[in-house]
Amino acid sequence: MEEQKKLAAQKALEFVKDGMIVGLGTGSTANYAIHLLAEKIKKNELKNILCVASSSSSEKLAKELSIPIISLNQLYRDKTPNIETQNPQLSIRNLQFAILNSQLIDIYLDGADEVDKENNLIKGGGGALLREKILAQASKKFIVMIDESKISDNLGTKFYLPVEVFQFTYQSEKYFFESIGLQANLRIKNDTPFITDEGNYILDVKINPLDNPKELSDILNNRAGIVGHGIFTNNFVTEVVVGK
Repeated sequence: MEEQKKLAAQKALEFVKDGMIVGLGTGSTANYAIHLLAEKIKKNELKNILCVASSSSSEKLAKELSIPIISLNQLYRDKTPNIETQNPQLSIRNLQFAILNSQLIDIYLDGADEVDKENNLIKGGGGALLREKILAQASKKFIVMIDESKISDNLGTKFYLPVEVFQFTYQSEKYFFESIGLQANLRIKNDTPFITDEGNYILDVKINPLDNPKELSDILNNRAGIVGHGIFTNNFVTEVVVGK
């Protein structure tokens, strides 16, 4: 499995070109990609690379390996959006243009905990799902790196669904899941609740295999107490690279 992760990371690095802004994922497979990226930068095989990390742990690793890092806020702070202003009314065309215009990261490299046959994902086993989804949203391309064990016919077959919730609301959201028949456990680490980089809790929810991941994603997106969830529908995904 570890060899497959390395192979997937090696293949994914082929998508990175000189001068790119690269989003760095979180987790064991992403760590392989970060190490490989550092080697390529050190050997001058990749030039003028600038990276944005999806977690404090990935940022720490990148800095230790002398990878140039910028925060997401720094990346966007000095940019002036090139938005059409002749028609201030919201339209689908203007919205689509704004989404494309706001994607300042060239490529995002990250793993996944489960991938279905339609390239929908579950992510968040490492606890960085909110920042990971933000970086995926901000990226022109999202390359997913996995080993064969992560492939399933339907999401929820092999992995639980991580759901990031405010500390203030975790009991009410736990009750919500359990009221619809889904077991939701507060994630515990070192005998205390796991705290995300944004200061929130995570509920690990045992879901039934999903025929329509977008349906559940939309429901969770409308829950005010839920900050983010680990369903990444396939509109986020450019390529899935499987190490074999």
